[in-house]
Amino acid sequence: MLNCIVVQIPRSRGHMLQCICFLNQISKIVRNVVFIRVLELKLLQVLAPGGAKDSIEVISDFLGREPSILSYIENKAKYTL
Repeated sequence: MLNCIVVQIPRSRGHMLQCICFLNQISKIVRNVVFIRVLELKLLQVLAPGGAKDSIEVISDFLGREPSILSYIENKAKYTL
């Protein structure tokens, strides 16, 4: 069952801005819930074989590519001050 949030939009501009900020926060929460659900499903699919696979194979299946230190270095360089 889908939970719906009904928001009454007031007429003044100040309340309109608050409403937009509220809806923005709700959309972030929904996005995170969907992301977590997809991540859980992917983890379940990857971990389903149990100990039948090597750990490097499990990581590769989860990432969809071979693990690489270059990805880590690029990510750190991108988000470092």
